[in-house]
Amino acid sequence: GGSMASILAEVMEREEPVVVEGVPLGGWGLQDVLALILADAGQEARNRSAKFMVSHDTPSFYYYDMRHPLTASGKGKLKLEYSVTPLTETAVTETVTQPAPPFGYTSLQLGERAMVRLGETPLGKELESILGRATSVNAWIASGRSRSPLHYDASHNFMVAVSGRKTFLLLPPAAYASLHLHSSLHPLHRAAQTDVRAAGGTAAASLRSVDLGPGDALYLPPYYFHQVENGPAPIAALNLYLPSDHALAFAHIYSQPLPLQPDWPEVVQRVAVGQVVRGLADRLWAPGGRRGLVRHLVDQRLGRLNDDPLLQLKYEVLYPPTYGGVDPGTYSATHCPRGQVLPPGAQATLSSATEDLANHFLFVPQPLRSILLLDYIEGAVASLVPPSHLLLYLHVCLAP
Repeated sequence: GGSMASILAEVMEREEPVVVEGVPLGGWGLQDVLALILADAGQEARNRSAKFMVSHDTPSFYYYDMRHPLTASGKGKLKLEYSVTPLTETAVTETVTQPAPPFGYTSLQLGERAMVRLGETPLGKELESILGRATSVNAWIASGRSRSPLHYDASHNFMVAVSGRKTFLLLPPAAYASLHLHSSLHPLHRAAQTDVRAAGGTAAASLRSVDLGPGDALYLPPYYFHQVENGPAPIAALNLYLPSDHALAFAHIYSQPLPLQPDWPEVVQRVAVGQVVRGLADRLWAPGGRRGLVRHLVDQRLGRLNDDPLLQLKYEVLYPPTYGGVDPGTYSATHCPRGQVLPPGAQATLSSATEDLANHFLFVPQPLRSILLLDYIEGAVASLVPPSHLLLYLHVCLAP
């Protein structure tokens, strides 16, 4: 019993997925969710989310962001097996209400007009106090038997099923170590390279399945992995994302400027950042310090880039032991922090900055700390060298 707000407050304290039954929909269905999406689609044409995706082959739809370094440079292209078409009522209705294939999928973060419309409905009134706290509200529509591959969200996630049936396959954050997560530099960041059913070890032992129908809601804690498989009927749902203390802590870490001086030559700035990266890895990564962290990045996240079926790279990622013809000794002398001379006083300043960053990371509990640290290290290295040198830098500069 109780209001949706009180129920959500209670389940958020558990830090475990919880199903809430009996959310009053007030007669809402797929067409009502579509009306919300279309209320904003025209005004939000500049919004990259205002699109309808259609696939004649795969039922899997990925969230992707082409601003990530491996594609933002223009040297990497994401190969997706579906097309993007104009978001219209006819296109959505005719596709998702017909037996698949083709499969259709759309999602839009609701803007002001749609949020006003939602707030006037019985469902919106029931969720009113939660809507006021949400950082974003997304509406989803998809064909039956479509799916979203295994991924996590950094926010608290409260999903309300409006029509159709969905199955969530769930894994706790601790499973990250065996899921081959995409790099934070990859447009599919936050998604796993492994199907949930192929996960082994402790991940397989902790797998949980949850079935939802209209009027059911699912709360997912931040960084909880979920793969979504839709039933045979068309799907409509709302997602409410609420702020996470851990995500805010990570944003704060990223906002901390490193103590680099603008008059330092590029090689000195590169050495300085490299020293901070090495210090963080040794202090925070267990087991094995920076060497263990490099092994994880290569084995779990970066080692498959050249063979990635979705990411077509126009440059060759430089794999050891050949290093793409680059001499490791020469590279080490110009890129690595070892043996480099820093300006007077810089070493003490960098050590202090590293300690401060490490203390911010220690605010975040495990295993989230390790996930966030991997993202931070990748981003720091990507600020030093081009994407094609990622593995080269890790092996030559960070691992020894």
